[in-house]
Amino acid sequence: MLDLARKAAALWPMQVHDLALAAHRENAVFRMACDEGVFALRLHRQGYRSNAELASELDMMAAMAAAGISVPQPVLARAGGYVADIDGMQASVLSWLDGVPLRKTGQALAIADPVPAFEKFGALIAQCHDVLDQWQPPSGFVRQRWDVDGLFGDAPQWGRFWDNPMLTVAQRDMMVLARDRLRGELSEGLHDFGLIHADLVSENIIVDGARFNIIDFDDSGYGYRAQDLATALVKHIYDPQYVVLRAALIAGYRSLRVLDEVAVDRFLLIRHLTYLGWIVPRMANAGGEARFRQFVEWAVPMAEEYLHSHPPTLRGRALRGTSG
Repeated sequence: MLDLARKAAALWPMQVHDLALAAHRENAVFRMACDEGVFALRLHRQGYRSNAELASELDMMAAMAAAGISVPQPVLARAGGYVADIDGMQASVLSWLDGVPLRKTGQALAIADPVPAFEKFGALIAQCHDVLDQWQPPSGFVRQRWDVDGLFGDAPQWGRFWDNPMLTVAQRDMMVLARDRLRGELSEGLHDFGLIHADLVSENIIVDGARFNIIDFDDSGYGYRAQDLATALVKHIYDPQYVVLRAALIAGYRSLRVLDEVAVDRFLLIRHLTYLGWIVPRMANAGGEARFRQFVEWAVPMAEEYLHSHPPTLRGRALRGTSG
């Protein structure tokens, strides 16, 4: 992989003097130290996105960076364009952003005073949505859609969570009921919809002093704005301070934009359900079955509470479950 990264790095107009693997999850990310600065070289997961989709992702990030949002800035390859092909793989280069994740799974928050920080975070999400509302995507822009079909259709973006083969019959029946009710509620068309990040989990928020950097736009596309708020909360839902963190995030967002608070609760459930589809092709990975069990522990009580309440609040029994 390192040899391939070196070949890919040569396609960009920087003088590289050090290249090291920094992360390997969906993509392989290399820290690329150059005379011109530090950059992130990405070798993209094969078959996940087309060149047009990747170029559109990077166009979106460039627009956000130009508007003052702290996101990695894409760098043009020598041949022009943000995406280059190398030995059957796709590569791209971004500016490197220093810092630590807001929270890694199972660990404490990386900030000492989280309530004002979450209010600032909520305002930042609203700023992102404002910028994306004002931006005119270029011709040929193509990204996935996190709409009703993208979440609950025949071929949803993260898989048919209700068909996860590891679920019990009773759990599958519950997932189908939740899916159908959610699909009907979203079809009412009452939610703010537009370009979103779609994966604002705490690992994708890099804290550098007082600044929040947003990374990993792999799943960005057209979706419900409440999904970004819910995803920002999903890794904190069992935190003892969850109620005040949630209130701070929503207050920060509402300082700039209108928000349906019930929609945030609805998308907290949706996010937990989609994990049950997302994990299916990853079950054979190290820790795959343990992650599936954790997702079930999160999703099942939330689905039960949702099916027995209207509107869904997800602030009762589901939030007093087993800590993640």
